[in-house]
Amino acid sequence: SGDRAIYFPAEETHYFRTQSVISSTRKKRIRAMERLARGEKLIILTTLSAIKKPISPLERVKSQIFFLEAGEEADREKLLEKLIRLSYERVMTVESRGQFAVRGDILDIFPPGAEEAIRIEFFDNQIDSIRTFSIDNQRSDQKLDRVSIGPSRAFIFDSEDITDIKKGMTKDLGLLKKPKEGQNAEQAKEIFQRYLADLSENGSIKDMDLALPYVKKSKLAHLYDYLPDDGVIVYEDLRRILENEDQTVLLDQEDLTDAFFQGEILQSHLRSVQNPRVYLSEMDRLFSINLTQILKQPVFFQPDLLL
Repeated sequence: SGDRAIYFPAEETHYFRTQSVISSTRKKRIRAMERLARGEKLIILTTLSAIKKPISPLERVKSQIFFLEAGEEADREKLLEKLIRLSYERVMTVESRGQFAVRGDILDIFPPGAEEAIRIEFFDNQIDSIRTFSIDNQRSDQKLDRVSIGPSRAFIFDSEDITDIKKGMTKDLGLLKKPKEGQNAEQAKEIFQRYLADLSENGSIKDMDLALPYVKKSKLAHLYDYLPDDGVIVYEDLRRILENEDQTVLLDQEDLTDAFFQGEILQSHLRSVQNPRVYLSEMDRLFSINLTQILKQPVFFQPDLLL
């Protein structure tokens, strides 16, 4: 059915992201992750560029998804703490995905993977009602019996990740004592010393793309890691895909090098671009089909001599 066919789009890497509003792209990526984590059988349209960007491991996402039901008991303070751990932003009024707001006995949440924002009304520690609501006029709408809440980011950092980020970034800052020729080391120091200070004070990651290169590879995943062993990958034209990705890698490397010498990123960020064949090799466990090969004109054997 149409509901089973979904799009997992590519998300550009943005160092020093200034906009906290969750885009349509991020919504679609998180929605796909949640549905796969729930064990749904899906047809996913995507690109190699979309697959390359790391996401949370499947088991971690499974553990982060939870459900709320009308009439059940729920500790409101623990629920708010859980939303903060899942990187939801607390605001006065919910206006976009990834936000939550508390007004008396009412908790408003807008999960990134949801089509509409959710309003939960409490009576003491019991969920009295669950409804959708419009972020335009803040009016409640459809009544729901049950709602699913998932993480607000494609990657949620835990305390071990934050420790690794601090260590890795501190090590990279140490390399600035002997900067490369033409590198704006002073700007890099200013930017990342401030980043580390904010991280130590608040314990939260403001820019995922700056932090991911310091997370252990064993704790990173990609979309193909969510697929079951009997999953099938269909390539439209594998040769053309690789040619395009090779060009993309060259451009990305040039951009990263420029950013490095301008003092906008550190040494570890330069290693964030990998050969696309690395990802293809990791998908070898899955059965794959290259449509171009199937659709090629067959070549028939034509002997020069019949005996």
